[in-house]
Amino acid sequence: MLLNNGTFNNKRILGRKTIDMMLRNQIGAAEVWDRKDKFGLGFMLITENSHYGDQASPGSYNWGGMYCSEFTIDPKEELILLIFTNVHPYAYYGDFVKKFRIAVYQALE
Repeated sequence: MLLNNGTFNNKRILGRKTIDMMLRNQIGAAEVWDRKDKFGLGFMLITENSHYGDQASPGSYNWGGMYCSEFTIDPKEELILLIFTNVHPYAYYGDFVKKFRIAVYQALE
């Protein structure tokens, strides 16, 4: 539904303006955690200066959970990445996710 701008099975679930607001930078020029990412309503917004580098397209957005679950939605590539683990945060997570993202994006034609 989010990848399709608020529609699912050709039925609008969220309004276009709602999606726009959710994906708009809500923190201005502030930098969080010494990174260049920005935050919308419910998502971290991946920008050109993102710490993700070549691991996601600018304009993508994501969020994660306490035990290392994460999703990323990349509208440019029409792609959704889902990662689910059950590991207390970040024991090996950062390297694993980076390798996973790179492998997925390299597999795209």
